Amino acid sequence: MLIQILGLSKTTPAKDLFSRVNFGLNKGDRIALVGENGTGKTTILKIILGLEDPDEGQVVKSGDITINWQPQDPTDDFVLQKMEEINSSNARQEAGFVEIINGLKLWEELEKSIGSLSGGERTKIVLAAALIFPANLVILDEPTNYLDLESLAWLEKYLDRKQPTLLFVSHDREFLDKISNQILLLENGLIKNYAGNYTEFCQKREKETEATMTTYRLQQKTKEQLLSQVETVKNQALKTENSTHNDVMRRYAKKVAKKAKVMENRVEKMISRDDWVSEIRETPKIHLEFESRLESGQTLLSAKNLSFGYGEDSLLLKDIDFRLVQGEKVAILGANGSGKTTLLRIFDQELAPQAGQIWRNDQALFSYFSQRLIDILSTETVLAAAKGDTSCSDSYARNILGMLLITKDKVFEPVENLSLGEKTRLGLAKVLISSPDVLILDEFSAHLDLESLEKVEEAINYFKGAVLLVTHDRYMLRNLNLDKIYLLEGGKLKEMYGNLDNYLTD
Repeated sequence: MLIQILGLSKTTPAKDLFSRVNFGLNKGDRIALVGENGTGKTTILKIILGLEDPDEGQVVKSGDITINWQPQDPTDDFVLQKMEEINSSNARQEAGFVEIINGLKLWEELEKSIGSLSGGERTKIVLAAALIFPANLVILDEPTNYLDLESLAWLEKYLDRKQPTLLFVSHDREFLDKISNQILLLENGLIKNYAGNYTEFCQKREKETEATMTTYRLQQKTKEQLLSQVETVKNQALKTENSTHNDVMRRYAKKVAKKAKVMENRVEKMISRDDWVSEIRETPKIHLEFESRLESGQTLLSAKNLSFGYGEDSLLLKDIDFRLVQGEKVAILGANGSGKTTLLRIFDQELAPQAGQIWRNDQALFSYFSQRLIDILSTETVLAAAKGDTSCSDSYARNILGMLLITKDKVFEPVENLSLGEKTRLGLAKVLISSPDVLILDEFSAHLDLESLEKVEEAINYFKGAVLLVTHDRYMLRNLNLDKIYLLEGGKLKEMYGNLDNYLTD
């Protein structure tokens, strides 16, 4: 065994993360660690790497183990170190060097200064370093967050061919399906092991949930029957005691009361057993059925011969024609750097086209989600940030926040206390609370955990207005009720007819 995790526990000032966690890593394992945002997945990775100390427990490693590591949010020093390693002659002599740099499209990035690198480029650099150099174990924390569909496909094929021993965190459900052979679920401070990939994990979890629900109902029925019997016996004893002065009958009443107490103790022992299901957690269902002021089929946005470029000599977008009508759900796909975000910013009127025409229906309310929405560091509360300058009630805003799993006292916390995943959900809640006719969503699925992704998909599918979105989440693209899909390539926007799956699996 390469690594044994024995009785790990960790508590932070904000919450207890996990308690007495145990699992092992063997050669050839490809283990995905999954769970909600904030449950401690990254903390477990850092404890294994020796970057954090547990409160209790230990990590036992085989003597000669080497570990390569890709953090989700690397520091400047870490990125610089990895850039130097990749640019060294030793790295260039590694067998897979060219393939990895080509696959992650990193040649230009390796020549940049640290200050000019985007978050995605930084992540890809440390991911490349984790793959280039030999190791017994590769630990990856959200490796797919900034990869376009082409790079994702390359990474999956590379890992499938090389078969490294992996421990990784990812919320990309298709990546989980293709790469993992074991799922570790971190939930309620405990870890549970499931053999197989993500689909098999979901199937097993669904069966467990059904079995738990059956057990819960049976236990509750038994409990109610016993408590009813206790109440009957208690009433019988009290009635007897109050209706006679006969010593024999009063002694009998006390025996009956004692019997009731024995039955009560039996109920208490029953509900304290380890197999007792105390409650069933039910996640809120999303039903976003806003009253639309616009007629179905009404044009909301159109572009004709639209062109745009950041330099004088080259155009990023060339002669683009586009039309969005009320009720449509439309996705735009394309490689990183193809101009998808630029096109959405033009549609949102943040940028003006250099040529061509753009028209927006002045009766329609547009709401735009960009990654900048989650970068707001504010001392105002989550509830106040979600409401913004709208006139909606607190109860309405809390309902939308709750649908996106931001509940209870969390709505009164300052925004700066939220995790990246929570800020993403807050940003989505904010655009929904504005009651828009058109949702423009740019890379909105990054940083969301698996449960949140499902809730967001549900929200988009229920939304009655028009949706224009950009995402690299293949699982989501297949689950959304999309009307049209466009590919932005070489500056041109072309509609894809029935070949989404071919594009996603190329």
